[in-house]
Amino acid sequence: MRCGEITRLSRLRFMVPGLIVEDTIGCFYGPSQSFKSFLMLDLALSLACGERWCGEQLAQRPVAYIAAEGAAGMGVRVDAWLRDRGREGQDPPFLLIPEAVDLTDAACMRDLQRDLEAEARGLGARFGLTVFDTLSTCSAGTEEDSGNETALALAGMTHLRRALGCTSLTVHHTGKDEDRGMRGSYALKGNFDTVVKVERGQGIMHYSTWVEKQKDGRNELARHSTAAPVEWERDGEAIDTLVIRPRDAKERLSAQFDEQARTRTEIASLLELDQPTGRATICAKLGWSRGRAYAKIDEAVPPGAGGAAEHPHLGRVRLTRDHEGRVVMGRSSR
Repeated sequence: MRCGEITRLSRLRFMVPGLIVEDTIGCFYGPSQSFKSFLMLDLALSLACGERWCGEQLAQRPVAYIAAEGAAGMGVRVDAWLRDRGREGQDPPFLLIPEAVDLTDAACMRDLQRDLEAEARGLGARFGLTVFDTLSTCSAGTEEDSGNETALALAGMTHLRRALGCTSLTVHHTGKDEDRGMRGSYALKGNFDTVVKVERGQGIMHYSTWVEKQKDGRNELARHSTAAPVEWERDGEAIDTLVIRPRDAKERLSAQFDEQARTRTEIASLLELDQPTGRATICAKLGWSRGRAYAKIDEAVPPGAGGAAEHPHLGRVRLTRDHEGRVVMGRSSR
């Protein structure tokens, strides 16, 4: 292609503004019980219904959801979501496959493609999104630390994306050391177009999604939400589960301040008075991986501003930055 042709290629289009790009493959990952699957189901149903999602109006698209884990609980979760959104009894273009689909098996992926193409003809619209929940269950038998073997699973997602013209997402887990990112080969992150980390506050029902990688966009804090408990009665039986709801600006700001205060306290616990300490040293001592951790330190202790913290022995202290960007702990004036 010549430059004149290249510049007329289709421009980047977001399915979810600032978060998910059309015709890409991506991953939402996080530790156990961080509401990853609740989040993905909420997003998928919002898209299938053309609902607003975290303040953004989504265009309605058919969605196929492969529930390889926890399929038995999907009936209650979908019922709760429809009730919560005032859509009880409706039948949006949301297709559930309640079993694992092997991403590494070419014949299996062709079968899935054929079935979804038939469903799309019946709906009169192509699928906008396919979800594989989870990556490990849909690629069972592969060695996660092998770049070559994980590439087979991503090839399956890419095949479906190209064949159906859809976005393909998966749910994945962190490793034992959560600060080191997603479990498995480093090639995973490199080969996804979009990588979103789901972070839940300790002991609370709030969580945030951080865009760690956006191949053709910018990385940014994506969304803040809450997993809210809901309960109702069906056929004389009490049913309860969770639904995802966006947090308002006041809640987000409060949670942000709380998180920054916790970060300052962690940093203060390892510092000596009036001893400048670089971010790399702080990360090493706290066992944090660099990258996102650097931004976390900058948010908690902004250059030129700083903030208060509670030291386990010194009481209230203040963290600031010196002219080289190192963190310095001093006694608080109050």
